[in-house]
Amino acid sequence: MLLLHASPFFGLIIPFANVLFPLFTWMSKAEDNKVYDEHGRKVINFHCTINLLLLVSLLLFFVIPGYNFFITGAIVLFGIIVSLKNVMSSLESGKCYYPLSIPFLKPKTI
Repeated sequence: MLLLHASPFFGLIIPFANVLFPLFTWMSKAEDNKVYDEHGRKVINFHCTINLLLLVSLLLFFVIPGYNFFITGAIVLFGIIVSLKNVMSSLESGKCYYPLSIPFLKPKTI
C-alpha cells in the first residue's frame, strides 16, 4: 500500500511519474488482491485528474497571464496534501479517499 500511494511523489522530480509509477505498480499487483486493484484505480484516477487540471491551468497562462500562478500552485498543493493524507490513512486503516477524481479507470463489472 505504501508503494502504491507514495509513488506519485516521484512526479515532483520526474514529469508524469505521478501517474506512471502507480500505474506500473497497479498493473503488477491488481490481480493479486482486490484491495490493490481498488486503491490503484483511485490513485491513478486522482493523479490523472491532477495532471489534466495542471495542463488546463498552464494553458490559461496564455489567456490570463500572472494570475494563474496561484491556481497552478493551489492545484499542486492540493495534490500533495491529499496524497499525504491518503498515504497515512491507507497505512492506518486501509482506506483512502481521493476527492474530485474523474473516473478514467472504472471498476470491472462481472
